[in-house]
Amino acid sequence: MIRIANDNKIDVQAPEIESLMMGPSDALARFIYWLGIGAPEQIRLAYQNFQTLPPGLDQYIIITDLGRRRVGRSCERFDPVTEKIQICEYTEITLQIDVFDTILEKAIEKAQRIDAVALTEHGVKFFNRYGLSCLYAEDVRPSAIDAEDGLFLGRATTTLHLGAWFKVELPTESFDMVDVRCRLANK
Repeated sequence: MIRIANDNKIDVQAPEIESLMMGPSDALARFIYWLGIGAPEQIRLAYQNFQTLPPGLDQYIIITDLGRRRVGRSCERFDPVTEKIQICEYTEITLQIDVFDTILEKAIEKAQRIDAVALTEHGVKFFNRYGLSCLYAEDVRPSAIDAEDGLFLGRATTTLHLGAWFKVELPTESFDMVDVRCRLANK
C-alpha cells in the first residue's frame, strides 16, 4: 500500500494487468491503475488487437508506444562469470497516453494527474521498481472526438518519456587451457 494525497491508500498490485513480460507500457498501465485513474478493463495498449471498445465504455485510456531512441553510445564489457560480452545501451522510451471521458475537463484532469505525479518522488520510485526512470512529461493537449455511436468524448493527451538500460549478451569464444609446445626445425 502507498499513501497519497488525502490519506487515500492505493494497492500497488493491479489485478488483471499482469503480463508475462513486463514492458514499459505494462508498467505505465499499472501506474495509471495505481493513481486510481482507470480500472484494468479501461486501460488499453495500442498494440493490442481490438477493433472497437467494449460496449457501454465511455471512459478509457489508451497507451501507445511511440518509439525508442538511444541516448549516448553503447557500452561494452566482458562478464567473466558468464563468459559473455555484455552490450548496454541507455534508451529513451516515448509513451503517449490518451485519456477519454464524456466530460473534457475530467479527461484533462486525469491526464494532468499522470503528468504531475510521474515526475514526483512517488512516480520515480514506482517506475524504478520496473527498471525504468522518469525523464520528463509533455504538457497535456486537449481535443475531442465523436465516437461511433454518436457519443461526444473528450480526449486529453500527454506523453511520458521514460529511460531504461537495455542489455544484450553475446557469446564469446573462450578456452580453459593452452598447451604450448615448441618444435625445433631439423636442419
